[in-house]
Amino acid sequence: VACQTEVVGKQFKKKYSYENIKILPFYKKHERINIEKQFDYCYISLAHPHKNHNKLFDALKILEEKNLHLSLAVTVESTHEDLIRKIEEINRNAIIKIVNFGTVSKKKVLELYASSKCLIFPSLEESFGLPLIEAVDIGLNVISSDLDYVYEVINPSLTFNPNDVQSIADTIQKIWEENKNY
Repeated sequence: VACQTEVVGKQFKKKYSYENIKILPFYKKHERINIEKQFDYCYISLAHPHKNHNKLFDALKILEEKNLHLSLAVTVESTHEDLIRKIEEINRNAIIKIVNFGTVSKKKVLELYASSKCLIFPSLEESFGLPLIEAVDIGLNVISSDLDYVYEVINPSLTFNPNDVQSIADTIQKIWEENKNY
């Protein structure tokens, strides 16, 4: 049996009493790309409801009220009109800048990581959390949901309660203040 992580392998072994388990992560390590940092944050993810874009954007509105100027690259598909409207609404005030790249190639994903200072990952559930590993491999700080799936694959820089908009906003602000001279 092939499993992605040691944690999953141990759970499988315990549940099914099966000993012949191989750990075979399915991601490929990526070389770091040296390009200029354009974004404070990125969130590379399809816009499924469990990915929690709505709470992330609501947290950005809180930071906008504090006049915190920051930028975020996202990959929200054009079919998610409600999220596109939220992005446009936030951008209208010109305090927080969200650049939506829509659906992108793997090469572009890596470029977005490299052009960002930090990955923010507010997802409520993941089977693996591939962007977490990709971001760490490329050298990004990662702020993420304080949920078990995160700790199975990385040690995040900071965490937040993904169900609490204020917690997300406070964590974004904290790492922004720590990295504003980056």
